Amino acid sequence: MDIQFISTIAAAAVGFIAPYLGKAGDAVGEKLGEEIYNIVKSHFTHKPALQDALRDLEEAPDDSDLQAALRVQLKKLLKEDEAFALELQQVIRKAARTEAGSTIIQQVAGDGAKNFGQVFGDVTIN
Repeated sequence: MDIQFISTIAAAAVGFIAPYLGKAGDAVGEKLGEEIYNIVKSHFTHKPALQDALRDLEEAPDDSDLQAALRVQLKKLLKEDEAFALELQQVIRKAARTEAGSTIIQQVAGDGAKNFGQVFGDVTIN
């Protein structure tokens, strides 16, 4: 499976989980964050490092270093388990079709130039 694809899924998943853990989202975003959180958590039972990364993020969901640590651990799991990667991709796609789940992940230029964020509400780009 392509590393860019895996990185995108991991970043999107953490992008939904962190606001859910911090209770910073709206009702729809919170439901989606909870669904993605539960899917991810259910796959961490056999990976102590992943459990630790998720537990750390639960304690400080706004900490960007802890978000990055979870992304790294999640990417490792996604590389090992293609079925899980596809399952998570489907949930994220479903979330992206909702108003609260419009996640933007864009590679602008070069190897490491990425832009991650969330957009809520109506957006028009010309």
